Amino acid sequence: MAVISAAQYIALSDYLASAKSTLLSAKEDAYTAVYEIALYDDITSSIDLLSPFFSSYESVTSSTQYTNSLNAAVSALNNHIIRRTRNSLDVFLEAGSVQVDSVFAEMSQALGFTISSANIA
Repeated sequence: MAVISAAQYIALSDYLASAKSTLLSAKEDAYTAVYEIALYDDITSSIDLLSPFFSSYESVTSSTQYTNSLNAAVSALNNHIIRRTRNSLDVFLEAGSVQVDSVFAEMSQALGFTISSANIA
């Protein structure tokens, strides 16, 4: 039965956790830029910048449905382990003496893949 190693699983899960964190950061940064422009004292600068920056924020927000856009990858990774080992994620992680990132654990939980706290870094 071909199954990825615990180290490969952790590497892939870390990439997915990082991707979610990056998407969240992009959304927050775009909002902060809009907010700062809204606080400008100069009306001309606000008029020039607010609408385009807000449009950019809306674009980032709608295109970065971070959970939804990463769901297929999270599910595929977790299902690979469950199907190929015929065991739970917890058993796989414990056998490999590895822990997943908390962001990945949250993403997994949202999709119905429970990872016990002992296996979360």
